[in-house]
Amino acid sequence: MSNKDCIVIGGGIIGMTMARELTMRGLSVTLFDKGKLGMESSWAAGGILSAMRPWSEDPYSSELSNLGKECYAKFVEELKQQTGIDSEYYQSGLLMINATDVEQLRQWADENQVLIAENYEDYPSNMRLPAKSIFLSEIAQVRVSKLLKALHASLIKLDVTIFENTAITGLEINNARCKSVTIGSKKYYADSFILSAGAWSQQILASINEDIKIKPVMGQMLCVKFSRQQLKTMVLDGGHYFIPRRDGHVLIGSTMENVGFEKETTQSARNELMEWACALWPDIADAEFVKHWSGLRPATDNGKPYLGKLEDYENIYINAGHFRKGIIQAPICARNIADMVC
Repeated sequence: MSNKDCIVIGGGIIGMTMARELTMRGLSVTLFDKGKLGMESSWAAGGILSAMRPWSEDPYSSELSNLGKECYAKFVEELKQQTGIDSEYYQSGLLMINATDVEQLRQWADENQVLIAENYEDYPSNMRLPAKSIFLSEIAQVRVSKLLKALHASLIKLDVTIFENTAITGLEINNARCKSVTIGSKKYYADSFILSAGAWSQQILASINEDIKIKPVMGQMLCVKFSRQQLKTMVLDGGHYFIPRRDGHVLIGSTMENVGFEKETTQSARNELMEWACALWPDIADAEFVKHWSGLRPATDNGKPYLGKLEDYENIYINAGHFRKGIIQAPICARNIADMVC
């Protein structure tokens, strides 16, 4: 096969944004995914655009989230102008209600001069909120399904070569450089290779690198629907949350399960999420049940994503291991890698 400037391996939010950024800088790009673009952990994400708990996050990851947040409105607006698809980005704000998180957030906000509000009252009348909570008005959300649709449309407009349902079976290495990727009996050549395969990245690199450690952590979520929007802000309660959409849908998340690459949803997880949701907001029990799904978050041991050139190789880059921050970090990480490649 003829040479491309870049091959991107993995077509989730990270890989799609990566391919778009490289192409917009004038490079020819081929994007491979073992399944359908965006249909693994990216599709399963809720779309909260925040580091959420910056006081407990890896500092580097938290910085990437902050930089991502700053550029997100422009990112989605450019996609909308290019494709006509609205990713439904808006600043709904986030209400934090877990007692421990509230105290830590208050201290962190004081130290970092972050504006918070402690008297938020625009919530459903029968929502059972604790006496103390903190509202962060600047936190935005995005509807991930629409964002992925916009990115896919953008890649097509930009003439990115896309291979779906195509698993990489090998990497051809010669003198510290990757020459090609192997798929079945075919080889695909490029000048630079970017790995963005999420929880599967470690498997792809296993034959040439033993230092990259990324594991899957399953998360399960639910969606219910009201006839109109009842809740205006996102609500975070420890590991659980509500993400309300303007059309009446409400996402209920999420679990955290170390079960390898298992993705089957479970009744026990559904019960856990519904019990939490109904205890906090009894009206949830009367909402229309829409869906129950799961995804595999790509986790690293220290909470820090892999971002940069792969050690010992001249033209292999990695952009993976973003755990729960892939949506917010995708644009800034794509820029960072593109700066290295171009």
